[in-house]
Amino acid sequence: MRSCHDEDQRCSPGFNRILLTTIDNCPYYQCANIALANAVESHQGILKPPYIDRDLAMSKTRYSYRHQLEELEKENDDDAVYSEDGDKVGKIAS
Repeated sequence: MRSCHDEDQRCSPGFNRILLTTIDNCPYYQCANIALANAVESHQGILKPPYIDRDLAMSKTRYSYRHQLEELEKENDDDAVYSEDGDKVGKIAS
């Protein structure tokens, strides 16, 4: 295997240099003895997973928890009075 870090990047006579990968802009090659240079076909690019739009995913999540969110919003009154333990004890009279 050869890389950009090697002093001699050439392959021995009778061997072909085949690109394996590139890491940090440094190509890595494998020297292989291939009878027919045309026999090596390039592989398809790596397919990325099917990512979903974040806003779409979050809207589906918010929708599925809508009832629970509404209950939490009802409980979080701005005029509520809480004890030192965090228990709701009443409301501020206006």
